[in-house]
Amino acid sequence: MLDFLKTFAPFIYDIILPFTLAYLAVKYFKKLNEHSFDVFMLFHLRLFFPIGSFLAIWNLNLTPEMIWLPISGVLMHLLPYFLAFLRLKKYDYDYRSKGSYLLVMLVSNAAMLGSMTSYFILGETAYAYTALILSLGPFMVNGVGYLTAARYQALAEGTAVKGSVKDVLKNLISWNQMALYLTIIGLLLNFLNVPRPLVASNIIAVNIHFAMWSVIVPLGASLSFAGVKKYRYISIDVSAIKFIIVPAVLILLSFIFIKDKMALKTILLIAASPAPMVAVMFSKLFKLNVDLAMSPFIYTTVIYIALMVPIFIILMRFVWI
Repeated sequence: MLDFLKTFAPFIYDIILPFTLAYLAVKYFKKLNEHSFDVFMLFHLRLFFPIGSFLAIWNLNLTPEMIWLPISGVLMHLLPYFLAFLRLKKYDYDYRSKGSYLLVMLVSNAAMLGSMTSYFILGETAYAYTALILSLGPFMVNGVGYLTAARYQALAEGTAVKGSVKDVLKNLISWNQMALYLTIIGLLLNFLNVPRPLVASNIIAVNIHFAMWSVIVPLGASLSFAGVKKYRYISIDVSAIKFIIVPAVLILLSFIFIKDKMALKTILLIAASPAPMVAVMFSKLFKLNVDLAMSPFIYTTVIYIALMVPIFIILMRFVWI
């Protein structure tokens, strides 16, 4: 019990606390709104997460079987995306709602909540594995995600599709892709056997808390039950696919290709990440159904923190040893 509480403690002061404070701040201070803390997310994307990934990968023991990690990361996007197309037949959605639904399924909160969970439960090695798993994520988000959003906006407005390969590549050249760039640099330093500074582990241990607050505060500020209740039933779909089906399929496939127990645990944990804020951002940018994207993001995040994290701790610290 003591080990469980010790492992869960960071989720209290690095997730529940900032989430609650941000929500209350927006609710009770009129000068603040859901976008007041959005700049924090830029710090996460451009500084804190890239630094942690870079330092962790630099020291990782790479083997040929690790090639499976980025492949599994791509499947984590494509599998729920494919299942989402099958589920769409159940709903009488307009094009804007269809686009948001597909975006919610395509992307997950793995780079934010998933990566932090892997560090707190499994440690620095798992954090490095997470960076490898997510290394091709920008190509999926800015490729498949961007083109999906552009296509459904065009269908809704009856215009030509705006998205192109050139636009996709342009989105990959951005300060928001620092994690991708530093992951590549970290891999190069690793291959070249450049020794990592001894202080790196200490930097990661401190950086992880900044990374958590920088992403959780904007999430807490975004919490609003006014517009999301209408689509709360969507969270059943999203939860079943992201928390059960995708992790189950990915871990079964992974047993075929890799033997590293830590890598397997990390894949399972990252595959079971909640719905993303990115889907909400894309829905706003391309004038899709923002409420439909926001609803599963809110509900699955709460389910993830309240239910999935304790399950992960028990499974990976006491059962799968």
